[in-house]
Amino acid sequence: MDGKQCFPIHALVVEGVHHVKKRSISAVTGPYVGRCIGLVDIQLLIKQLTKVYLDQGYVTARFYIPDQDIKNSKTLKFIVVEGKLSEIYYNGSPASRYNNVVWSAFPGLQGHVLNMRDIEQGLDQINRLSSAHAQSELLPGREEGSTIVNINNHPDKTFKVTVSHDNMGQASTGYARYRAGLRVENILGMNDAWDFNYQHSEPDYWGGSKQEGHSNNISASVSIP
Repeated sequence: MDGKQCFPIHALVVEGVHHVKKRSISAVTGPYVGRCIGLVDIQLLIKQLTKVYLDQGYVTARFYIPDQDIKNSKTLKFIVVEGKLSEIYYNGSPASRYNNVVWSAFPGLQGHVLNMRDIEQGLDQINRLSSAHAQSELLPGREEGSTIVNINNHPDKTFKVTVSHDNMGQASTGYARYRAGLRVENILGMNDAWDFNYQHSEPDYWGGSKQEGHSNNISASVSIP
């Protein structure tokens, strides 16, 4: 088919659609039915169909046109390969099954159709730790239509100590507040965060009553995605 030639189309079929709504596809293909379609129209159709997938996070979906007799059938057929996440790598190598940093952030994704929203959500889970700096990149998979997701992450120190004081307390608990905190991350290797805090309050910076305005508070918390 050259740029000027066109064929009247009575039906337009897209095969392989499983992860977007059929009506979203029909909204794109419908206006082309009953028209004489040429190469420019087909190229535009592919762009519009691809955008339907991109807008829903399916960034690896690809459309192609199989061999067909458009002139006689008056039917134009497309096939979409929605794109499978074949493997997850961590810093350039296949993620070990014991790598809970990866599998706690991206559970059940390998072997299924790749949606970038799932990857972004997993990155958010890793990067909720202040020591993490995870980023993703898409690499071609070993099989046609497959993609490898590589997670690059070179974390900083996994512990942080904080010390502070202020005079923003209350009369009953003490105006002068002294705080110490310890945050430890990834003890279990599951993107976990542990916080330990101690606060001591006194009436003011220069002493005061030994009976009133004193308090001690200890708290601890753990967060696991």
